[in-house]
Amino acid sequence: MISAGESYKQLFENSPAPMYIYDNETFQFIEVNHAALEQYGYTREEFLSLSALDIRPPDEVTPFKAANIGVPDSY
Repeated sequence: MISAGESYKQLFENSPAPMYIYDNETFQFIEVNHAALEQYGYTREEFLSLSALDIRPPDEVTPFKAANIGVPDSY
């Protein structure tokens, strides 16, 4: 039987929707799925060396930072 954690991991990894997880203080990427690698054109290592700010257009950086203020660490 697959654990709930393993089910969520498989859902994340196999999703056709680009998804990534980043630290909400540093914006450094922690994990990325295959669909995001395909969309952005990076290898896993390249993507994980970036931050969520690096993949945003310059005019979206400030609103993105503001949207992350007060976001809980987990739900």
